[in-house]
Amino acid sequence: MSLKNLDVLSAQHAQNMVTNAKGAMSGEKRLERIENLATKSMGVIQESGIYAGTLFLYTRNKNDKPGALAILDELLALSGKVAAPLPVSASRVPLRAAQTKEVLVYVANDVCAHLDRVLLVKQVWEQALTYCRYGAKAEKAGAEK
Repeated sequence: MSLKNLDVLSAQHAQNMVTNAKGAMSGEKRLERIENLATKSMGVIQESGIYAGTLFLYTRNKNDKPGALAILDELLALSGKVAAPLPVSASRVPLRAAQTKEVLVYVANDVCAHLDRVLLVKQVWEQALTYCRYGAKAEKAGAEK
């Protein structure tokens, strides 16, 4: 079994989060809103868990919802990669955040139901959201120059 570099996976998915959320959202303050979404999502995940974080992203307002779903898409893809060594069927990993019911069932039954999996996924989601937050902040600072 080959080892996975979870830091690299988190960084790659965080870059995709910023790019995809920025493309999905409109308005001047997109990067600031992405940074805010990542920060708040991470706080919910740290305090209440990944299921609560998933619900939080689904409940964003209409202006932030496209960015929230872009972030959730990357978190789901990341969870599929890090949970792979653990017993889970790849076909059970939702492909898109737009599949709300399937995503919630996946997170509850395939991720949260196993302590080792939920701890691993929580850790890499937090890492990816940290990178997303600072990636958006850095891009915003670069654009202001």
